[in-house]
Amino acid sequence: MLLSRARQRAFALVTALSVPVLVAGACSGEAGDDPAPQGDGGSEGGSSSGTAGSAAASGSGASGGSGAGGTGAAGAGAVGGSAGTAGCAAVPAGVPPCWERLEYPPGVGNCDVYYPGSQAEMPSPIVWDEAILPTDPPIPARVMNTDSPDGSFDHGVYLWGWFDAEANRVLLAFMRGVRGIARRYRILADADGLILNAALSVHPSNKTCEVAPTEFSSRHFVLNVLPAKEGTYEGAVISELGSRSKPLALYLEGARPSTFTVSDDHIVRWANGVFVRSWDSDEEASILPIADSPSLLTNVFARDGSVFTTVTGQNPGTQIWQPATGSRPFMRFGAGNARGASNMVTDGKDWVWTEGTRTSTGWTDFELYTAPYSLDPEQVRATARRLHSEPTGWSSFVFRPTVGCGYRARVHPTDHYELHVTRLSDGHRWIVHSQKLSQDQHFAITAPLAVSCEEVFVQTSQMMLSRIRLADLGPGQPAD
Repeated sequence: MLLSRARQRAFALVTALSVPVLVAGACSGEAGDDPAPQGDGGSEGGSSSGTAGSAAASGSGASGGSGAGGTGAAGAGAVGGSAGTAGCAAVPAGVPPCWERLEYPPGVGNCDVYYPGSQAEMPSPIVWDEAILPTDPPIPARVMNTDSPDGSFDHGVYLWGWFDAEANRVLLAFMRGVRGIARRYRILADADGLILNAALSVHPSNKTCEVAPTEFSSRHFVLNVLPAKEGTYEGAVISELGSRSKPLALYLEGARPSTFTVSDDHIVRWANGVFVRSWDSDEEASILPIADSPSLLTNVFARDGSVFTTVTGQNPGTQIWQPATGSRPFMRFGAGNARGASNMVTDGKDWVWTEGTRTSTGWTDFELYTAPYSLDPEQVRATARRLHSEPTGWSSFVFRPTVGCGYRARVHPTDHYELHVTRLSDGHRWIVHSQKLSQDQHFAITAPLAVSCEEVFVQTSQMMLSRIRLADLGPGQPAD
């Protein structure tokens, strides 16, 4: 039968073959829905950096943003083992009291992950520092403080962001290293401080396995689990947003690295193809059209009972897959057509995408379009509006745009990496230029993470995380 929302509390996904099988799992109790204790201390001071080489954004110390860092048990127990707090099992050194073990792979345990139980303290919240980004022109921003009571921000890791339109908030996923030992937190947080989900990998990176944040939605947090060099499995650890319950463990023997994403209806695996299964099914369906090479995929996401796949190449566009209809064109002009479309994203209220024109030398004349959200491709095309021209065309996965609250943000990989923020109502846009600071130093805004009604969140040089107020972007320019 179709599993309800309680499924996240009551089962795990385990398999010894290449197809996942559903089996019963443990439940950590109804306390899993309680808000996460955050601590009440504050992290004062701390520097912020965000440039390639040694160039740094100038900061004024920890301003705290909307949340202050708390020490709590996560910080206090970071370097010593625990013999077991009252009612909690003993944990190894480096694991905070009352965190619970998720054996991974099931029955093997050489890539165990710990998660906060109902009595555990969460890692300390995000603290933001006021700074001036050395862009052209310089822009005021808030930069995530890299130090916290329980560890330091993990540089060199791709960050994730999401505008949760239902709750009108921005969610961020990142890593934080534990002080003094080779263990790392994987964290999902509200941008204004509250830590919603956390996992702790107790194995050194690239020794036995790697656990990394990946795509998430407004209801789920997904961690990819990848083996070390000689491993023969892959999988994911899936948690309900804000839950303290035991996560689901998805394990696939003999597979190779995939990116996992989920919705309320489906689990999607994206690797040498796109494979979809429902939460209560043992079988995957391959949904990528045969004519589309997996190497051309630039985005895969699931929502509202549908899965969307976007490709580039000679026939760029987006397909929609639904159980009743299979895969069909959603925003796609067809092979040989003089028009192409890509970069399609949505927040559930607006669609935004890029169109271009085919010439004898390639694609050119790129333009930005938008339409109200709908799952009907004919309705989307009928209500499409041109907003303005685009300096570059089809984006890779790393540079894919994001949309939220009536705005779209994209980084164009031009000579100076331009951040473009567009207001969807009229095509008015703001452009921020990265700049070369010296012969060896270059500050760049490298990827958009999320855009809300008041701010745009970006990844900058050295994988730093910054938030820029839309009001600080200047007057901007009207649509062309």
